[in-house]
Amino acid sequence: MFEIVSITFSGRWIVRSSIAGAVLLFGVATQAGPLIDKDATPETVALYQNLRLIAREKLLFGVQFAYTVGFHEKDSQAFANSDAKELLGDNPAVLGLDFGGMGNKWTRPTPAESVYGRVIRAVRRRGGLVTVSWHMPNPATGGNVYDRGGNAVTQVLTPGTSARRKYFKNLDQAAAFYRDVRDDRGRPIPILFRPLHEQRGRWFWWGGENCTVEEYVELWKQTVRHLRDERDVHNLIYITSPNKPDTREKYLERFPGPEWVDVFGFDWYFPRDFADQINASARVVVGLAREHGKLAAITENGIRGGFSAKSPTDWYARHYVDNLKSDPVANEVAWVLSWRNGGRPYHPIDRDDVRHTVPDFKAFYEDEWSVFESDLPDMYTLPR
Repeated sequence: MFEIVSITFSGRWIVRSSIAGAVLLFGVATQAGPLIDKDATPETVALYQNLRLIAREKLLFGVQFAYTVGFHEKDSQAFANSDAKELLGDNPAVLGLDFGGMGNKWTRPTPAESVYGRVIRAVRRRGGLVTVSWHMPNPATGGNVYDRGGNAVTQVLTPGTSARRKYFKNLDQAAAFYRDVRDDRGRPIPILFRPLHEQRGRWFWWGGENCTVEEYVELWKQTVRHLRDERDVHNLIYITSPNKPDTREKYLERFPGPEWVDVFGFDWYFPRDFADQINASARVVVGLAREHGKLAAITENGIRGGFSAKSPTDWYARHYVDNLKSDPVANEVAWVLSWRNGGRPYHPIDRDDVRHTVPDFKAFYEDEWSVFESDLPDMYTLPR
């Protein structure tokens, strides 16, 4: 039985239909792959299904720490007035956050009343999406995420070690946060969760030369099992995001397996003009996601080092609108996440040194292919 649902997308959206768990979009049927959590909440299932729909025709734009330059991430009000909103009158569709170490921003005084708790509830209330990465400190040495000493992954996987106790204590705090941060109707808010990312690189304690492939995969599996099976967290969509995967072989180097991943993502920062690389990687990732009935996304992307006075005036047109959009495979990524604006912004702002990049960014915003917060339909309800 078909059920037709019209979604008003600020005048820019589609009609969708559903039948027996499949999605029908403009006459093309695709099987929506199941989430790896069979007990996922209805809102989490709906978010994933709706992202599958969007990915066929649209691109959600996201920003890590989408606050105004000059504000600190511990100020929850800063997230309501992002640089994008000041420039475009609209927030990004996806807000990226990061747990980092244990701190006030997501655990105190309680998860729900912490800065991150208030931010996530506010974004959910506005209809936006939240993705969370985790630059967890090294549990073996106590150093930051870039401290590659202590054989950290080996120690975490070894029963009885202090590193193992610390790692799983951190996961327990994350589990409490995810369970306790709820929407206005008391339901856990779905989160796009991206742990242990950029695993092909050597800069994080879990990546590259710092552990074996087998150790990394086992760490991923134990992380998922702990949250999903032992701590009953059922509002997460799990994302893997290796760096620079422009071939299948590179993408699959440290891949946990499709039964352990919901979203096939990738991270890549480019110099001034690397349009061919973004398409090459997107085609690889979308192709793999299609094979397993999964979702694909560009989980971090932008100009390496951020925009500057030397940045091109057509970066968004060259890489996205005139490039990714026109590729019949690569354009099936659901969202792209820009990094945060700091000393150098990772998306244009109205400032002397980067003002020449603003018209291109505005044109990207105005293109019907791009999706910002005000464009979003109800992403947390399934078609009826």
